[in-house]
Order: sequence, then C-alpha cells, then structure tokens
Amino acid sequence: MFKQLQSSLLLALILYTCLTPSRGSRIAIIQQPMGNVLKGRALAQQPELQVVLSSTSELSVGTPRQSYVSLALNAGETLDVNNNNVMIVSIFQNPVGANFSTGSNKITVTLKEGAFKFTDLLILQGGTGFRLKFETHDSYGNLIAVESDLFDCGGQDARMHIAQQPTLNVFGSSQPWIPPVLEILDGTGRNLLLAEPEISVSIFSGPKGANFSSDSLLSVRASQGRAAFESLWVTKAATLLDPRITSYLEPVVNVFYVLKFSSPGYVDVYSSEFEVLPILAVEREPVSDHEKVVTSKCSGPVSGCYINFTDYLGMYTELNGSASSSAWKLQSAKLSVSVSCTDLDGPGEYVSYVTVGSRMLQRGIEYTPGPWAGCAFAGCRSQCASNTRLVVSDLDVLSDLGHIDASAQLYVSDGRKLSVKLALTDAVNVCECDGSLLVANATLRFTYSISQYEQDLPLRQQPVISLRNGDGTLYGLMPLIVSVNLSYSESGALLLGSRMQTSSNSLASFTDLKVTEAGPGNQLLFYIVGTKNSSRVEVVEASPFNIGTGTLPALSLSCTRGCSEPKVSITPYVTFSQQPVLELQKFVGGQWIIAQSNLPVRVEVGEGKGVAQLAWFSSSVVRADQGKVRYVDLAVYNGGCLQQPTRLVFLCNGNSIVSSPFLIIDDNLSPTFAVADPANGSFIGAVLWSTNFLFDINITDRNVYTVKNQSYSDQLSVYVWGNKTWLDQFCSWQSCPLANRTCVLLGASNDRDANDVTSSVAWKFQNSIPQLSLKPSAYCTSNKPANGSAWGIKFPVQFSPRCANSATNFPSDGGKSTVCIQGSDTITSIDNPNLEVRTFGEQRCVEIETRSPVAPYFVQPTHFDVLQAKIKGTYLDGEIGLTPTPTVSFPSFDVGVGCVLHVPIEVKNDERKFQKPCQAPQDPKAGNASISSQLRAKIYRVYRTSLYQQQEAPFDVLPGPTLIANPSSNPYTTALQWQPARGQEGFVYSICLSIQVDLSSSDLSESCQQEFYTAPFLGHPSQYCITVNVERCRYCVQDGDSMETVARDWGSSILQLWGGNSIFSPAYLESQQKIFLGPVYTVGPDETLPEVALK
Repeated sequence: MFKQLQSSLLLALILYTCLTPSRGSRIAIIQQPMGNVLKGRALAQQPELQVVLSSTSELSVGTPRQSYVSLALNAGETLDVNNNNVMIVSIFQNPVGANFSTGSNKITVTLKEGAFKFTDLLILQGGTGFRLKFETHDSYGNLIAVESDLFDCGGQDARMHIAQQPTLNVFGSSQPWIPPVLEILDGTGRNLLLAEPEISVSIFSGPKGANFSSDSLLSVRASQGRAAFESLWVTKAATLLDPRITSYLEPVVNVFYVLKFSSPGYVDVYSSEFEVLPILAVEREPVSDHEKVVTSKCSGPVSGCYINFTDYLGMYTELNGSASSSAWKLQSAKLSVSVSCTDLDGPGEYVSYVTVGSRMLQRGIEYTPGPWAGCAFAGCRSQCASNTRLVVSDLDVLSDLGHIDASAQLYVSDGRKLSVKLALTDAVNVCECDGSLLVANATLRFTYSISQYEQDLPLRQQPVISLRNGDGTLYGLMPLIVSVNLSYSESGALLLGSRMQTSSNSLASFTDLKVTEAGPGNQLLFYIVGTKNSSRVEVVEASPFNIGTGTLPALSLSCTRGCSEPKVSITPYVTFSQQPVLELQKFVGGQWIIAQSNLPVRVEVGEGKGVAQLAWFSSSVVRADQGKVRYVDLAVYNGGCLQQPTRLVFLCNGNSIVSSPFLIIDDNLSPTFAVADPANGSFIGAVLWSTNFLFDINITDRNVYTVKNQSYSDQLSVYVWGNKTWLDQFCSWQSCPLANRTCVLLGASNDRDANDVTSSVAWKFQNSIPQLSLKPSAYCTSNKPANGSAWGIKFPVQFSPRCANSATNFPSDGGKSTVCIQGSDTITSIDNPNLEVRTFGEQRCVEIETRSPVAPYFVQPTHFDVLQAKIKGTYLDGEIGLTPTPTVSFPSFDVGVGCVLHVPIEVKNDERKFQKPCQAPQDPKAGNASISSQLRAKIYRVYRTSLYQQQEAPFDVLPGPTLIANPSSNPYTTALQWQPARGQEGFVYSICLSIQVDLSSSDLSESCQQEFYTAPFLGHPSQYCITVNVERCRYCVQDGDSMETVARDWGSSILQLWGGNSIFSPAYLESQQKIFLGPVYTVGPDETLPEVALK
C-alpha cells in the first residue's frame, strides 16, 4: 500500500513538473508599431507579435509559421505554436483620447500558432506619445501582457483649454485660492474623455526671482480629459500699486503672473494675468499693559545672602483703587537671578539652594544649580559683572506679591516684601568678587494695567506689520496699504486712530491706535486687499491684549444715574423686591462718565456665603448694555433665624464691588456640617489592605421655621465625589436603628448618578434620604427634628485601600487623592408641590494618602530606615513619638583595578498588625489583616563622578557592580560584588541601593510591588549609597600575574614597581595583592607641578 501511494505521488509530481510552465511566458513584439504622418491613415509600420513559452513541454512541439530573424529566444524558451487564443489590443497611453477605426480604443484578434501580424491597424486621431498594450493567455491559461514603444501619429487636432483660470497664493498663505484646471478638447470643442496627456506648468512671466515652492506639484496627468493642479504655490508676491497711494514717487513697475502649460504634441497655452498678495506677519504685537523693571543684588559668603525687594511698586502704591483713585493691577511678575562666576566650574561647586519668600525652589526645575563650564576666575580676572550665569529665569512670583481676596476670590497685589536667598556649596573657595565668594543679581519684571491710562489713549506698544514673500523675504516691489479692524472686543469697544497705513520698506507701522473701552481679550485683524482683484484679501490676527484688566471701567452701585442696591422681599422664595442696577464708568477729562461698554458682570454671594447662596433660577451673569448692568431675577436663599448679614459681590474684568449688607428671612436653610471634622483641606492617611477610619459625615438641616409649621416635606442628601477607584473602597454603616436604614446607603450601585460618570477620574454619586413629609416620624430616631432643633445625616466612613490606590515608589508623590463631601437640601411645599427650593451647603475636601504597610530598612553595612531617609507614605507616619536616629555616614571603600569588592548587605522589615479590611458597604471584619511581605535588595542607580562631571555610570560595556542573587525573604541577605576593570580608575562611584517589597493580601486575594529609597538624584536625603573610589595607580594582582606582565600591561617597568611597593621578592606576587604601579610622591604645602617635576 505504501509503495502504491509513493508511486502515485511521484507520478503526480512528474506530471506537474512537465505540464506547468515557469512564470517566464511572454509576448514578444517582433515589429514595433510606427504612426503615419497623415491623419486617418493606417500605421506606417504594423505591429507583429509572438507568444513565447519558457518550458520545453510537448505542447510547444511544432513548426512555426515563419522564422523570426529578430527574435532571440532565451535558454529554455520555445514558441507557443499551439496557441489560438484571443488577444486584446488597447491604446494604453492615449494623450488625445483617440480610438481605433472601429470607434473604440480596444479591439480583439485571434492568434494563429501563437502569433499575429497586423495589416490595417489605424488610429483615427493624431497625437504624440501613443503606446499600445497587448494582452492574451498562453497555452497553459496564464495571463500575459506587453506594452509597445512610444510612437506618434500625425495630424493632431486635440488641444488644451484652461477651463478655470488660476489665482495663486504665496507659499504659507492660509487664504482661499483658485487652482488652474485644464481640459482636452477636439477640433469641435468636445471634451476628449479618454485623453490622458502629462501636462506641466511653468512661470511664463512674474517678478524677478519668482519660482514655485518646493511643495508644488508641477506635472499632472489628465484623467478623463481633465487636469487640475491642486498643489501650486509661488515664492514671490506681485501686485499693482494701490491707486489710493498718491505720494509714491518711484517708477511704477506693475508685475503680474502668467502661467504656461505644456504637453508633448500640444500647443502651449497661457493663463490670464493674476496678482499674488504678500503674506502679513505681526512683527510687533499691540500691547496696552505697562512694564516696570526693578533690580537688586546681594553679596556674601557661600552660606548665603539675601536680596530684598521692598519699594518695587514705586509710585503705584494705591493697589485697590476705586473710581476716585489711581486703580491698577499686576498682570505678571517674573524673577530672574544670576551669580558671578567666582568658582562654579567643578564637581561639588554649585548653587546649593534658592528660596523665594518661604518656599524652597526645586533644583533643576525652578532653578539651575550649576556647575558651568568656564564659570570661574571672575574675581581674579576682573570679570565679576561680565562672567555670570543665570540661576533663575523668568520665575512666576505673582503669588508671592499678593493674596486672594476672600470675598471676591480675586488676586490682589499688596506690595509685600519679596525676599530671595541663595547659597553656594563649601567647595566654592577661590577668586572672590570684592571680598565675597557669592555675588548675586536679581531682576523683577512687572506688567500691569491702569484703566484710565489705557482706554481711550493710544496703545503703549503700537503694532508693526510686515509684508513677506512665500520664501520669507520682505516684499519690496512697491508700497501697499495695510488696514486694521478690531475683530473681537468683549466690551464692545471701538478702535480709533489711523486705521490704514502705507507700508515703507515692506513694513506698516501704526502709531495712534486706541481702544475706547476697558476689557480683556481684544484682538486686531490686519488685512490688505488686491488692487487688480478686490476680492483677493490677505489677513493676519495679532495676539489678544487687555485694556485695563483688573481695574474695570469703574463699577458703581451708588451712581446718580439710576443705580440701585439689592433689597429683599418679605415673602419667602421671591426675587429681590429691588433688583441691583450697576454702572460701568471710565475716567475721561478729569471726571468719571458712563462707559459705552458691554462687558459681562458676574454676581456671587460674598459675606454670608457659608449659609447663603444664589437661587438656582437666578441669572448670575449679565452683560452690560452701553454701560448699564440690570439684574431681573436675583434671589438669595439664607436663614433669617440666624440673622446672618449677606452681601453680593459683583465681578467684572478682574475687579469687584460689594453691595451693602442685607438679611434674608424665612428661606430654606443650607445644610451644614455639625462638627468641625473633617476640616476642609485636611490630610488623612490610610494603610493599604486594612480598615482605616476617615471621618464622620455629620450634616444637619436647620429648617426650624418650616419644621414648626409642618407644611413642607424635606429631603436631605449627601454628595461624595472624587476618584472612582478610591470611592469604590469606602465602607460605611448608619448610626440609625436597623428599621430606619433607608436614611443613608453609601456605596449602593442604584444610588450612583450615571449622568455624572465621566471617562476620567471625576466620579460623583448621591446618597439621600427619600423625600418624606415631616408629619410622619419616619426619620432616624436620634435625629428626628423637633421644635428649636435640627435633624440630619450622620454616619462614619472607613476606607480599605487597594493596590490601585497605592504609590509604587518611595519617596513619591503618588498614592494620594482628593475626596469632597457636600450636603444638599430640597424643601417642597405640601400644599403646592411645584414650589421647591434646593440649597447646597459648604463643600469640604480632604486629601487621602494610601500608606504602605511596610517600612523596610537597611541593617548592614549601615543601619538606615525610612525615618532617617525622610520617606513619607508608610504606616510610621501615623505613629506618634517616633524620631529618627542620628544619620551616620554611608560606607566608603578605596579599591584598585582588579581588586575584588565584597560588601555584605542585609535588609529587613518589622512586621506590624493591622485591622482586617472592610468591604463596602459592609462593616469592617474583626481580627487582624493577613499581609505578607518578601524583600529583595536591588542596585537602583550607579553614579560616576570625576573631577569634571557627574553622570549615571554607563555599564553597558564595562563590568559594573552586582548583587548576589538570592530568593526574596524577610530579612534578606546578599552581598555587593565588584571587580573594577581598567578604564574605571580615577572615578568615584556611588552605588545606590533600593529595597523591593512583594506584598500580598490573602483577605483580598491581591498582590502588588513597592520599591523604597528610589531617590531621583544623587545627594537626595532618601538615597542609600555605597561610595567606591577606584584609585589611580593601584592594582590588585590577578592569578598568573608577574612583575614583568604587570609592568608590560600598565606601561611601567620592574624598577618602578619595585620602587613603589614594599615587595619582599620580585618573583613572588600574591593573588589580590594591592600594589602601586610606580613610585608615589606626596605633594607638600605650596608646591607647584614644575617644582615637583624638578625633584
């Protein structure tokens, strides 16, 4: 059976090999076609073809119809004489959309003995660049094809026609443009849909040096008799002299563009003349804000010196100006500090710290510490003023010069002293400047607004607009007129001044533009218009700028022209009986007048906002109408029983004004926190995988009046929001009797508000008491309302963090999240259910940090723990009375090349017990949490320090230090091993270790990994580093070494080795014996290198 199968497979393989040709079958063109010089005549030379096979099977046996002298067969090829298939002939490349005499661009013929010789093939239309394509099947059914050479036919009558005249732009313009479109037509004007010529474009006339941009597509093949140039830009602009310019005395040379379109066999066509406008660019932005620069300096020892800015505001001392004072407001404040280069070019020579006010700047982020190449010898070379380095560059210090106004929540500058201190390291010790090693210069740069000096007056910095070509050069053919409009103004201001400028040397400089009203975000639009075609426009917008931001136009509630303070209504839940009306004013001609401004004005509750708030239906933002601001639906909900005075704060353009106080009576009181905890902004720690009490939510409602009358139903709610991955781990239980547990249910999935879910970390859900009438006693017994008292929601919240809540590296800023809580109260009239009032109470937010349940430490070679390392985020943060032991020096070793370093390492973690995790929304479990930890020491980073620089050591080529691999355990022991190689000498290596902890919880079936002592840079207090000094000229003898081999390998001699070491016998060296590679000389005090060389 196997032999029969084997024979069958062999026979099939033989048949497949014999009957299947290779892929080399082809159509050979024996004679190429040639066109006739006369239109409508057959081709002067008719094509002749033969199919050729690449195999020598029996199918190819036969006698060809004729022998082809010009046909050369390749090895293994033969003529396909048994082929009588159909062949398709088409005009493959058809520049004029021509047809054969049959009226079609395709014909079919039948092969005879694999060959065909045409005798009357005729192409009706004349043209240049025809190519025929022949397609058929060989005797085995394989499709094969061949293309002829290019040939021409005389008598072409097809022509190009510009169907869409071009209007181009210079490269870089964003304005609309019109691309050229060409069509191929016959003598009667009919579109030749089959014509596919390659059409190229060139500049026939234009300005000197003009060209197309490199991104332009200069050649397009027509499709269906149509070619569109979609990517075409020029490099130079060209236009006419604007007829409005009458003072131009130079000879006028009007230059336009004309494009030429060409294609083989076609007559060239030329476009109409068109202009190309230059690009506009803002060379100098319009600016209204004022600038002020103040400088100061200090000098002193390396331990530090102070730079104090006190009277930096100068004449502008009225910071909170009113309508009768010189109001102004800081917009920005930038600080820069530089130091003189006394001795700041070597390792250890740098700026150790910089403080601004009470805050320490971040090294490498907010200031550059150095050292810097060439930053030395300033005092020795009289270069203290010229050889300096920038330490602080444009640091934003606006918050250091003012505060946030508690009422309006707006920034207010108050002229407080700004103190800057910096210090150098002790390694800076030579070339003092005027007796000081530390010399620092500081610059404080302000921008500020003064409304009465900005609105209705010319801009402090007037704009300058340049006209440029597409290649970036200035447009210099002739002057053009640049116009400007105020494209956006929040205040509805007008732009005054000379709004059209004639360019000079391709620059249009405006001199007297001014904006009539104060307001933020004003924007100017500059434009030029075509002189040949007025629909052609080129535009550019300047950056937004402010007019008097922070100073308003003055906002008045006590003007004599119809302003009014808000007055409350006697009836509850009704808008103010007297709605506030305000006026925007500006200072003109020494007096305050109404501003023609449309700025928006926002109203908020100022004093009393802890218990009062605007009604939900009130329009809090109203836009002024020609300077008047009229509110129509303001209402404030507050507690009349508390006699809490309330004020409204109106805000506009970065400034504010406050109404007179008023009292609200008989309204729905906002819910409030019954206790001080949790305090807003407080910080709470929670240990991973254990139960942690966070806070009591204790929110009360104070609707005493409503409770007495018992005419309203009430719904008290609690909102909790924050990071969803944190809230999912909250646990709680009610302090109500079991029968009344409906009063709160934290964490129930059906209470989550799906409309507040987002794809990010923001996640909010509501937990509420169902809306009930106060008449039944269906509330928690302990919180049932009574006359003269309140009722509320009270329950504790506990938290069991998971791995997703924890940081992975220590020290770290991770593992923290903010959670906010807020009470909400809805009161509804039983008699009129449509009368409903909803209020929100105070919002309190706390930051929760997930703390690690472990605090691993190094036992040897030096004891070092998280307290000494100042690492936060472990369970030790919550323990009282812990103080770090005194920090000891880290181990340091001196080794030579080839010396084996072996340092035992031991790390450990002290096990602590924590309460078992709770599972939301259940009560916490009893007993201790089951947490296990396994440790492993790791080499975290290795730094290499030389006399010139410090960097992370590249050990990808040379061998570096390693730790002996051991399974994780607690405690964990290993050893640091390293044998420095040649090329590593002369460097100090800091080998910084970390401790990796594998944590797991069997209670929650979860595990995660944390790593400790992972400091970001060398010198960080949280690093544990072993220092290894690989000495120069020291070597540890290896097995097989002799005096001769050591001397040869190190370029020394036996005498130098003998003289530099106490070697008893030159013939005997011990393995790992530490030797000098030559004599060693100790330099004495005040000795120089030339003196040592003479000895």
